[in-house]
Amino acid sequence: MHDKDEKIRQPEEKISTLTSGESCPICSEGRMKIVLSRGHPQLGRLGVQERTLKCDKCEHTEKRMFDPTGVTKRK
Repeated sequence: MHDKDEKIRQPEEKISTLTSGESCPICSEGRMKIVLSRGHPQLGRLGVQERTLKCDKCEHTEKRMFDPTGVTKRK
């Protein structure tokens, strides 16, 4: 019975990872979660944000620029 539960749990965890956050680029097991969001140092006045993401498994962190209005893509 335990083996059957384990076989069910593994795909459920994989589905959870794929549907509730980006996979960690380092460990590929954890999910990247936003732990901090603030105005970008240079582009914050235009609505651009800098977000810090952290893996919930291996503790890897990285910063990313988030541009909800597309300011940085306009020509």
